[in-house]
Amino acid sequence: MRSRLKAALVAGAALALMAAAAPVMAGIPDVTNSFYVPQSGTVASPAEGTLASRFFRMCPNNDGGASLPNSARVKVTVRD
Repeated sequence: MRSRLKAALVAGAALALMAAAAPVMAGIPDVTNSFYVPQSGTVASPAEGTLASRFFRMCPNNDGGASLPNSARVKVTVRD
């Protein structure tokens, strides 16, 4: 009876270790290769970088058209 309990505990521990390794196999993005870039203008031809950062005058959570003029937005690039 005692060996069955040990076998069940070992099997449970092995299952827990395999479940912990699942995010590694899922392809989690690499934080060192991911970045964000400010953009403004139309979607077809946006201005990026310092040209777009001049339109970020206030917090983007503020409502109103004057906070982020010229369709200012942040492009997030995630790489793995």
